[in-house]
Amino acid sequence: MIKGWDVGMMSMSIGEKAELTIIGEYAYGASGSPPTIPPNATLIFEVELLKIEDREPVGMTDEELNKVAMERKAAATEEFKKGDMQAAAKIWKEGVEFLGKVRKPTNDQKIVMMQMSQNIAIACNKSGNHKEAVAAATNALKINDKAEKALIQRSTAYLKLKEYDMAAADCKAAIVINPKDGGHRA
Repeated sequence: MIKGWDVGMMSMSIGEKAELTIIGEYAYGASGSPPTIPPNATLIFEVELLKIEDREPVGMTDEELNKVAMERKAAATEEFKKGDMQAAAKIWKEGVEFLGKVRKPTNDQKIVMMQMSQNIAIACNKSGNHKEAVAAATNALKINDKAEKALIQRSTAYLKLKEYDMAAADCKAAIVINPKDGGHRA
C-alpha cells in the first residue's frame, strides 16, 4: 500500500473525487517499482471514494492525524453553518476519531477533541438525536469534567429523553461551575 493513499483517502468523504499527487517519499521511495516507476517518482492518481470499510489511519504520523482532524473540524463547521446538523455531527465525529489516534496528544489537541465533542452534542440535540448528544457530551466531560457547555447539552438531551434526574444533576453541576450564569436556572 502506498502511504500517500492512506493520507489522502483519510481526508475524503464518501462520493468525493480528488486528484492525489503523491511525492516519492509517500509512494515507492528510493527503490521505485521497476520497471515502470523510477526511484523517488511523484505519482498522480484520480480517485473517487465509493465505500469505507476499515478507515484506520494506517501509518499516519501524529502531525498528519492532527491535520486531517483540523480539516474535518473546518468541514463540519461549514455544514453546521449551512444547517445540516447530521452531516456536521458525522464530520466532527470523524475529527474526534482522528485526534483520538494521536499517540501523544497535546493539551491543545485534547481541548479541540472536547470542543468537537461538545459541537457534536449541539448538532445532535438540534437534529433530535438526543442519545448521541448524551454520548458526545459525556465524551467531552471525560476530557474535561468541568466542560460547562457539555453539561448543558447533556442536560438538554436528558430532558428530551425524559431522564429528569440526570438532567437536573447536570444542570446543578453547571451552576456549580458557573454560578453567575442565570440561564442555567431557567
